[in-house]
Amino acid sequence: MAFHCQNGRLKILEKFKSFKNQAYKVKTASNNFYVLKIYNKDSKKSNSFVEAINLKKLEFKGVKVPKVLYRSSPDDSEDYLLLEYVPGITISHLLEEQNGQDDHGISIEFEKYLKDLGCWVASLHEIQDNKGSFLKGDCNLRNFIWTGSEIYGLDFEETKMGDPREDLGEICFFLLTNSPPLTPLRLEMVDWFLKSYEKSSETKIKNISDFIAKSAREAYRRRQNFNRV
Repeated sequence: MAFHCQNGRLKILEKFKSFKNQAYKVKTASNNFYVLKIYNKDSKKSNSFVEAINLKKLEFKGVKVPKVLYRSSPDDSEDYLLLEYVPGITISHLLEEQNGQDDHGISIEFEKYLKDLGCWVASLHEIQDNKGSFLKGDCNLRNFIWTGSEIYGLDFEETKMGDPREDLGEICFFLLTNSPPLTPLRLEMVDWFLKSYEKSSETKIKNISDFIAKSAREAYRRRQNFNRV
């Protein structure tokens, strides 16, 4: 299967899991690998322009995100971005691997993933204005990749400025509710993550449970909307 754009013919190698848009690992004729992200035409906010601006801003600020290589033009039939391919494993997948070791506590490796995730989020939240911190939004653990040495963030269509606890609460929600949910080990993971964030950001997080509950309500709402489709 191939995709044709103004940069030439792209061979589609793999489709990534995505509920909102279509994302693929692709290869060029010169054997270079990229990510092709095609946006839902029904979307009014989530588009290539918005995400390209966000990614370029974050790259300029030193936050680890994929580079934007090309954005579709008005003449293209699809609204898309061609992005740097960042090889690695998602935090979601690493969490599933950790599930098989629950009886032994958090592995040393997973402690490092949580620590680095906390540092990455803190670096994002350092970007601030009078409305608050730069928030990622859509903090599903699939949107964070461990490259073997550092964390990269993916998917920046729902960014806004606001309270850092919105991002933190959503990440904690996903850590807590991954199967099996709400175990002592899940609580320990949340503790590791938040302590890393607090140390890196030099802040103290309070009332995080309110934001975890908010994320739970949002997840339920999204699930209800998805089931109606």
